Amino acid sequence: MKALALALLLGSPALAKTQSPPLNADQFAAYVEGKTLSWSSGDQLWGTEEYLPNRRVLWTDEQNECQIGTWYPQGDQICFAYEGAQRPACWIFRLGQTGLISELQGGSGPLLLNESGQSTTGLPCPGPALGV
Repeated sequence: MKALALALLLGSPALAKTQSPPLNADQFAAYVEGKTLSWSSGDQLWGTEEYLPNRRVLWTDEQNECQIGTWYPQGDQICFAYEGAQRPACWIFRLGQTGLISELQGGSGPLLLNESGQSTTGLPCPGPALGV
């Protein structure tokens, strides 16, 4: 994901851990499936992801480039593997006061993204089987 390489380093992992325990795969699936969530870093929109059945996802970044992928659990982390990406991106998700908080794992420093919007409308990505 191109956006991962350009991410701003915000927040502290310690702050995220005080809010709630990490969601497990079943809790994460129950929260996201059938929804489209927008993710922000501070006041800046970072991207939007549609959560499809069977742990499939559709991601679009600030350039509106759509990427199809899947997610899977790995310990306390939820990892996302996108077509064409060299490696998966793994996150810890916690439930905050206004929605999900995600903390990137394995990066060069802490990156926290906050759920900044939610809908049941799919992403307008072209192509077969991309979006609802």
